[in-house]
Amino acid sequence: MAIPPYMQPFVLTTDPVPRRREGTIDLHTTWHEGEPARPAVVFVHGGPLPADLECTPRDWPTFLGYGALAAASGLVGVTVDHRLHAVTDYPVASDSLDHTEESRAAVSRAMTWVTAKMTEETEK
Repeated sequence: MAIPPYMQPFVLTTDPVPRRREGTIDLHTTWHEGEPARPAVVFVHGGPLPADLECTPRDWPTFLGYGALAAASGLVGVTVDHRLHAVTDYPVASDSLDHTEESRAAVSRAMTWVTAKMTEETEK
């Protein structure tokens, strides 16, 4: 059985870094509470993707690799899960304000969370 393209290894060699899952947000970082704040890079997957995938994009080698690469560079790598649409639903997905708003809100929550956390640490 062939490995699906999205499960292929990341193109660069990266060492694994700690990953913390906070709801729909994953943080890839070597940062610890009490340390100075670090810049963050937020990775948001595209679509359309089938809703019945065994694992969502934040668990794919590509996004794990990007998160690890960001962390190895002294940043906080953030991956966000948001609503997925089946390929057959793509023509109507863009018309679905509920789904569009849900995805936008997921990304917005990630940005707000990271900003608040880093601001909190900077002010200590």
